[in-house]
Amino acid sequence: MWRFARGASLLVVPSFRSTNGDPAAAWSRKPRQGCPGSAFWMTALTANLKVFNTHYGLGVHVAHAGGQLIVEHGGNVMGFASDNLMLPQSGAAVVVLTNSYEAPASRIARRVAQVLVPALARARPSVAGVAPRADAAAQAAVARIRWLLGKLANGTVPRPAITPDFAYLLKARNRVRAQESLHRLGAVLQVTWLGTEPRGGLSVTAARVRFAHGSATAALYETPANRTAELMLFP
Repeated sequence: MWRFARGASLLVVPSFRSTNGDPAAAWSRKPRQGCPGSAFWMTALTANLKVFNTHYGLGVHVAHAGGQLIVEHGGNVMGFASDNLMLPQSGAAVVVLTNSYEAPASRIARRVAQVLVPALARARPSVAGVAPRADAAAQAAVARIRWLLGKLANGTVPRPAITPDFAYLLKARNRVRAQESLHRLGAVLQVTWLGTEPRGGLSVTAARVRFAHGSATAALYETPANRTAELMLFP
């Protein structure tokens, strides 16, 4: 168990045969211990990757890098963030548990995975469905991020531009909190596209946002009609 700043703890599972009793570690061993068999389990795990041309397989992220299959999923709830990254071909897994919603659990897991499998540090992940460059559609999504941040800062987000669920989240109290947070960050100076990928029927665009008094990574979730379903900011 390694301990990081901001309340992050790390559990490295060196082998799927580990006897560690942690539930997340036990789940990480499933690809080897499996259902009827590991081949069946891994085929089911990555099936959606082939069928829907996304990097999702049964709800987990699936990617390839450095000759390795990477199976990963993170989780966030108020006050906590976690990540579980498995490398089935190497028989290794990394579980990160934190007590901070803003902790970079996925980033920590990937950095540790690079220590366990050095080839990962020299490779760029290949994920099905990820846009290879900032094309016109990606640039338009970046423009919508900038526009939406401005509207949230002013508390005047037009209902037709967002989904009913997002509108529900933007109740008076949450809208005021968003305004206060954005006012502390100041004006948006630059928005840099990082990537766009499909996820659960939505298009997800990640961008780095530089404000007058800080910076953050934005994740914009949009419907096929370009209505905003969610906008998240991370340190």
